[in-house]
Amino acid sequence: LLLGGLAASAAPATPPAAGPGARWEEVPIHGGLCVTQIAVATGEDGALHAWLGSDVAGVFRWEAGPARWRNVTRHLDAREEGLTHIDQLVLEPALPDHAWVVAGKSWYAGRGVLRTRDGGASWKHEALL
Repeated sequence: LLLGGLAASAAPATPPAAGPGARWEEVPIHGGLCVTQIAVATGEDGALHAWLGSDVAGVFRWEAGPARWRNVTRHLDAREEGLTHIDQLVLEPALPDHAWVVAGKSWYAGRGVLRTRDGGASWKHEALL
């Protein structure tokens, strides 16, 4: 998996500012998954915030301090296995800790729209229209 300017390796790395100086590097995910969505926003602090959705492992968020991707949906109920398939991932531009996710597959229990306002520490199920 390659992501512009975001490196997760043994050596410390920080995402560069958004712009033409970004570079592509490998990002080990340690598993057999496909990235279905990438969402990036610049917060009010000017920092670049990156999230990605996967086909089988949920949502990951980039942590610059430890230079790694952290799964922010790992704590979801095991009965909601289908929520680990991410179809859409959207960040609120000025509030990159706020994200909306469309998740689930018809053959699994647990599908719908999820929202977080705390960087993925908790998720709320939203009603479908």
